[in-house]
Amino acid sequence: MEKRILQIAMLIALVSVALCANTWASPLVVGGCKSGVNFATIQAAVDAAPSGSTIQVCPGNYPEQVAIDKPLVLKGISSGTAGAAVITAPAAGLVPNFTGGMYGTVAAQLLVHDATGVTISDFTIDGTGTACPAPAGWAGIAYESYSGAITISNVAVRNIGSYPDCKGAAVLSEEGGSLTLQNSSIRGFYYGVISSEGGTVTISGNLVQSGLCGIYVYAPTGKVVISNNTVVDIDAYSQSAAIFLTSSADVVTSNVTISGNTVEGKTQSGIETDSIANAKITGNKVSGFRFGLFLDDLTNSVAQTNTIRNAEEGIFIADYGATGGNTVTNNTVNEADCGVDSGALIGSKVAPNFLYNVTATTCH
Repeated sequence: MEKRILQIAMLIALVSVALCANTWASPLVVGGCKSGVNFATIQAAVDAAPSGSTIQVCPGNYPEQVAIDKPLVLKGISSGTAGAAVITAPAAGLVPNFTGGMYGTVAAQLLVHDATGVTISDFTIDGTGTACPAPAGWAGIAYESYSGAITISNVAVRNIGSYPDCKGAAVLSEEGGSLTLQNSSIRGFYYGVISSEGGTVTISGNLVQSGLCGIYVYAPTGKVVISNNTVVDIDAYSQSAAIFLTSSADVVTSNVTISGNTVEGKTQSGIETDSIANAKITGNKVSGFRFGLFLDDLTNSVAQTNTIRNAEEGIFIADYGATGGNTVTNNTVNEADCGVDSGALIGSKVAPNFLYNVTATTCH
């Protein structure tokens, strides 16, 4: 009798496992536009999904703050003629949901924390009409992880904060995680993209438009590639840069590529670097800034074949706290008060460059 009871119990357990497996073998779907395991909200799907799952989100507006703490693929899908899955702010407004090193307290519309292997694609994050969550910072997508990686592709993040009243970063990644951001549209922000004290950083093929600072990378520990982005309408003349990469006080960033970007605006600098080694800054088109290229404390780096137009100073380079040995040649400057401004050079080469319509070819 006991043996029979044990056999029945084991059969029930096997059937339960099979049913569970069959359930999660079906797609996880938010919004009901296709068959599968359906959820009314993105957060409900995230909470229920096993690690490694793919969650498909139907077109529509989702007024919620979403937090992800496990490896997942979160993907917007099309249905009929509709093709935008949009995360908007809840009706009651944004509330702080994590504390980081860059902003301190932050209210993120989509937060990924303490997780690796997360992919976000084909989503819109929209802050339109949302009150600034002061005194907290505001992020469209925030990633905080001391290890691991996130990939963000084909997203649109828009209207996240505004200068000068509301500090907001469209995409904020901090504290150890590696960031890949590609083929996305970032519009209307205080800061566009921030990577602070992260690992490998790849920011490629994006539109970053209308804000104070376009792309800001601070103290990365791995390879950095910022390439083929369009960074335009960056407009706060006396502050910041459209693309800015800098090291921390005790770690000099190396293995950096900034190439093929189109940069336009009226901030302090188009492309600015500080305390960088072994960088390649090539093939960028920069116009409208006080400094087209602002190259401070570079070591063994190359800045070549860049085109700078309509700047007060086309290229500024100084080796103050670095060991120098840089090559800044074959760049084109057209229309500037000063072609090349150099100071305290240590074995760096700053000619030839092609200078047209400049009031002075050199300043020092």
